Amino acid sequence: MKNGKLKRIMASFLAVLTLSAVSFTTACKKGEAPNGTDVNLNKPVDGGLHQGTQNEIEDKLVANGKTDYKIVMPTNATKNEDIAVSELVGFFHEATGIVLPRVHDSQVTFDQNSKYIVIGETTLNDTANVKADVNEVKTRGFIIKTVGKSIFIVGGKDDGTVNGVYGFLERVFDYDYFASKCYTIQKGVKNVALYDFDVKEAPDINHVTLDTMYNHAGDALWRTRLKTSYATMYALWIGDHVAHNTVQGFLPVGTYLNQDDPENYHPEWYSNSYGNQVCWTAHGDPESRELLMKTVFDRVTLELTRQPNAEYLLYGIEDNTGVCGCTACKAKLDVYGQPSG
Repeated sequence: MKNGKLKRIMASFLAVLTLSAVSFTTACKKGEAPNGTDVNLNKPVDGGLHQGTQNEIEDKLVANGKTDYKIVMPTNATKNEDIAVSELVGFFHEATGIVLPRVHDSQVTFDQNSKYIVIGETTLNDTANVKADVNEVKTRGFIIKTVGKSIFIVGGKDDGTVNGVYGFLERVFDYDYFASKCYTIQKGVKNVALYDFDVKEAPDINHVTLDTMYNHAGDALWRTRLKTSYATMYALWIGDHVAHNTVQGFLPVGTYLNQDDPENYHPEWYSNSYGNQVCWTAHGDPESRELLMKTVFDRVTLELTRQPNAEYLLYGIEDNTGVCGCTACKAKLDVYGQPSG
């Protein structure tokens, strides 16, 4: 992770942590909207980028059931870049009957007459000056760009490259995916035009998870083809905990509610003797509360170095248990109207 990104993430988290030190709630009183804002749940989401052209040119990608094109992939491809190549090979074959050969970028050079479909971050991208700006297309967006006779597909990050392959298939073979074993694609295609692509796509919502993160958790290909995210792809999880991170991850009961370890024993950090919920006021002890915040902050700092691709973290109230009812927390509840993490 670059130091700049780490500093930005930690600065944002520190701001949240500071607010938590003031209050364990960020909710408004009933009937109030923050700063007079109007929340319209029916307003369509439009936070993406959908632009570009694809003009047919004289050359052919496939002519009379044959092609001169090959896939170029990074020599040290990531798992997602491998998936992108595999999906392109499989669906291209299904549409045309042609198995595209694949080579690594270390095996080839690029010029304007090269006939490649270049997938991901390769050395050829530098030569052709093809880069995806993650600030423009987000992590899961992509660009498709024709340079000379070659087509480059690259994402803001490598999962965006996978989406770029699907975007290419949609534009060339009318590919559309609906559910497991339920999709459409042209078949028996013998001739395919070469397009002068200049496409930039960024999703309106960068990470979409259907229903809950647990549904279809074991079907990675299903999620990938629907362009959805599984929570562990982008969220900061502690150890094996993909939920209930606050108690089990940041403030584990076995560490801080263990009477046999008096140095780290902090029962005031929890709502009860079972440790079901964190008490963000440390039962009204300001000094202990500061230590609680520092403990969480230090753990987040450590985990961000271990999980550099994380974009979000869960830090708040646990499910399925009541909030803390100590005197200090009740006082905050009177001020803010309702408990919320």
